[in-house]
Amino acid sequence: MFLGGTLPGELSHPFRRPAQEVRERGARFVLAVGTYGPQVHPDLAERRRYYAETEVTDFLYPDRRLRALGKREGFEVIVLAKPLGQAAQATGDCVHGFENATPCGGHWNVLGHRLAGEHIAEAICQPPPDEAPRR
Repeated sequence: MFLGGTLPGELSHPFRRPAQEVRERGARFVLAVGTYGPQVHPDLAERRRYYAETEVTDFLYPDRRLRALGKREGFEVIVLAKPLGQAAQATGDCVHGFENATPCGGHWNVLGHRLAGEHIAEAICQPPPDEAPRR
């Protein structure tokens, strides 16, 4: 997926066509943005260490770019980094990684999938931001 710079026409972002097709069918297009291990590590010191080592200054940069794209193109974006990071920090539990792999790294683990699913379900069960609640 290309999110940097500019590309001509339909190639400018990979969500334009699917979002349009979904809207044409009268449905709601929603993009959920996943996380990566260091972004939601339960230990804030570890997050800071990772960003210092990699010289990353804004761990929410991709999320902000995608949210701005959704606003510009008219689709919802659910950003999971903050709620999953807050949950990990509050409990001290990793949402990425498994016992036989890199601690707090790699794919979401059971907890990560559960928290992401709960957050996504909560968000999509609400009326779209530009729509009044249905009675």
